[in-house]
Amino acid sequence: MIEGLFKRQPIVCDIAVCLALCALSGCAPQVVRFPPDQGAAKLRYVTTALPSDQTYLLRVDTQSCPAAPGTQLLAYTGDGPNSGLEVSTVAMIDGTGKPEALVRELYIPADAPFVFLLRANRELKYDCDNAGVFQPLPGREYELRYVIAPATFVCIVQINELRLDSVSHRRPETSANFFYAPRQSTDYCKQTVRKEHE
Repeated sequence: MIEGLFKRQPIVCDIAVCLALCALSGCAPQVVRFPPDQGAAKLRYVTTALPSDQTYLLRVDTQSCPAAPGTQLLAYTGDGPNSGLEVSTVAMIDGTGKPEALVRELYIPADAPFVFLLRANRELKYDCDNAGVFQPLPGREYELRYVIAPATFVCIVQINELRLDSVSHRRPETSANFFYAPRQSTDYCKQTVRKEHE
C-alpha cells in the first residue's frame, strides 16, 4: 500500500500550462507537420505580435469526439529555441522565400473542418486565447492572421482564402466561425463551420 504512494504518475497538464512551462525552461515545443498529399490544403500563419511575444497555433483533433479532443502544436513564434527565423518549404501565393520570424507556412488536413486554438502571451503578463473553425478544401491556400495590438494586446483572428488570377488577392473565408476558447475541451466538439453564401 505504501509502495503505491511513491509510484511515479504520468504528468498531464493543460496545453497552455505546458507551453508556458516550456517557454520558461527554454525548451523547444514539439511541432507536428502534415505531409503534402492530395487531401491537404496550404495554410500561412501570420502574426503581428512583437518578435518577443510568444504565439502558438494548435490544431484541435476532434476525431475523438464526443470524448475530449487532443491538440497538436502546428506553429509557434517568439523568443526561445528554434523559434526565430524560418524559411518556408511550402510554395504559397505571395510567399517570400526569405527567412521569416512571424510567418509560418504549412500543410493542413482538408478532409474535415479545421478546428484551431490560438494563444499569445507577453512576458506572462498579458495573454489571449482565440479559437475558430473553418472548412479548408484540398489544394486551396489560406492565410490565418493573428492580429495583436502592440499597446493593448487585443487579439483578432482573420482567415482569408488566397487566390491567384492575373494578380493575387485575398477573399474572406466564408466558412470561418470564430469563438471564445472553451474552458471544457469537449466544447470544441460542438463547434461547426458557417454555411457558405456564394
